[in-house]
Amino acid sequence: MRNIWPGARSAAIWLALLVIAASTVIRFVNLEKAPLGFFIDEADGAVHILCLAETGHDGYGVKHTLFSQAGGGGFFSPVHLYLGVIWTKIFGTSIGAIRALAPFATSLAMIGLFLLAQNLMDLRAALFVVLAACVSPWAFPFARQSMDDPTLFPLGLIWGTYYFLRSQRLRDAFLSALFYSIAFYSYSPARVQIPLFGIGLFLFKARRRGLSFPFLSLFTLSGIVMCYPLIRMTLSGETLIRYNVVGIFSPWYRQKLGTDHFWGAISVFTKNYLLHFNPKFLFVSGDANLRHSSQFSGELSWLDDFALLTGLFLMAKLFWQRRKETHNRIKTFFARLTGRTKDPFVYLNSTFILFAGGYLAGLVPPALTWEALPHALRAVGCWPFVCLMTGFIIWKAEAHIKFYLPLAATIAFAFGTLYAINYFTVYPQMSEAWFDSSVKEGALAAQETGNWSAFMARFKDYGSSPLTKRYYLMHYGHRGCDESALVP
Repeated sequence: MRNIWPGARSAAIWLALLVIAASTVIRFVNLEKAPLGFFIDEADGAVHILCLAETGHDGYGVKHTLFSQAGGGGFFSPVHLYLGVIWTKIFGTSIGAIRALAPFATSLAMIGLFLLAQNLMDLRAALFVVLAACVSPWAFPFARQSMDDPTLFPLGLIWGTYYFLRSQRLRDAFLSALFYSIAFYSYSPARVQIPLFGIGLFLFKARRRGLSFPFLSLFTLSGIVMCYPLIRMTLSGETLIRYNVVGIFSPWYRQKLGTDHFWGAISVFTKNYLLHFNPKFLFVSGDANLRHSSQFSGELSWLDDFALLTGLFLMAKLFWQRRKETHNRIKTFFARLTGRTKDPFVYLNSTFILFAGGYLAGLVPPALTWEALPHALRAVGCWPFVCLMTGFIIWKAEAHIKFYLPLAATIAFAFGTLYAINYFTVYPQMSEAWFDSSVKEGALAAQETGNWSAFMARFKDYGSSPLTKRYYLMHYGHRGCDESALVP
C-alpha cells in the first residue's frame, strides 16, 4: 500500500520536514516580546543566576549553593542555575537571552525524542513523533519562558528513557541515571512521574531486551550518588515546603477538608486526576493560566486530535473484524496486547502501552495538588508521551490508509501556522498582565531617566520576594548584584 500515490507521500514528508524546521526556528524568535514582560518566577531565577555569575553567591548571599530559594517556598535547581550562569556569560543578561535557554533545551529534547522513537519504532515513526512535538501547544509556551524548569524536566526524562532502553552497556546505564537525575533536580513533579513510569519501563525492557544485573546495579548506584544532595534535602523536609502549601495530603489541607482521614484525600486525588481529562483542557482552550496556554487550542494539537480519532476508529475496526471469533479469544487478546501477532491492524501493543503509561503517570503530580486545576505546568512531563502516541498512530495508519500521511502533514502545517500567528499577534496583548509587562515598561522608563528610586517606589509591593525587582536594577540599571540589594 505504501507504493500507492508515492508523489503525495513524498510531498507530505517534505511538508513535515518544513514544519519541523520552521518550528525549531520560531521557537527562538522574538522571545522578549512574545510573551511580553518577565514573570516573577523568571525574574527571581535571573537574579540568582546573575549574582552567581558575578559574585559566586546567589541573590540571598549563599555561596556556591546547589539550590536557591524561590518565592512561595520552592527552589531553583542547580541545573537551571549553573546552566544559566554559563548561558548568560555567553549570550548576555537580557530577557530574550535568558529565555533562549528554554527553547535550546526543548530543541535538545526534540532530538532525544527522535532517537527514542527511532529506537522503539523506526525512522519514519521518529519523524512523525517529532512533527507532533513541534506543533504541540503543551510544549511550545514553556519553551519560551525561563521559569520552574519546565523544559529541563522533559529533556532529562526523554534522554534518560532513551539511554535506559538503548542497550545493556554500562555507559548507557550511567547516562540514563545522569539524565534522570537532571529531571529529578529540575522540577519536583519528576520525582513522582519518573518512579511511576519506571515500573512499566523496567518491565518493558526486561521483556524486550532483558535487564542485566551490572546495568541495573550501575544505573541504581549512579542515580543515588548523583541525587544524594536532593535526597538529603527531601528527607529533611526542605524540598517539601512548597508541597505543604499546595499538596492535598498536607495536614492543613486535610484539616480544611474537614477530615484527617487518608481516604478523604484519595477521593480528592481521584477527582483532581479526572479533571485533566476535561475536554475543554484537552481540546478547546487548555490551561486557564495564560502563562501555560495561549488559549488558541487545548493542550492537544489538531494533529493529536486527528491521531486520537484515527486510533479509536482503527481499534473499533479491529474489534468489529474480530467480533465473530470465539476460538482461544483470551490468548488472542493477550497476543495483540503484547504485540506478538503479525496482524497489521494491531494498534495496541506493549510499546504504545508504555507511552500511555508515561502519560497517565504524568497526570499524578498535578492531581496531588489543589491549586488551579487542571494544571498543564505540573503535568509538563505528559507532552513527550502525547507526541510518542501521536507519532505511533500515524506510523501505523499511514502504511494502510491511502492519503493518510498527506492529510496528517497538512493538518500539522495548518495548525502550526495558525497557532504561530495567534501566538505572536493576539497572545502577547492577551497575556501581558500575566507576565507583569508594566514592570518591564517601568524599568525601561527608569533606564531613560535614571530615576530608579521612582521605579522602586512605584513597584514597592511587587514580587513574592525581595529579589524580583533587582533583575531590572541589574540589567537595565547596570547595578552589580550586591549594589542592587542596597537600593531601597
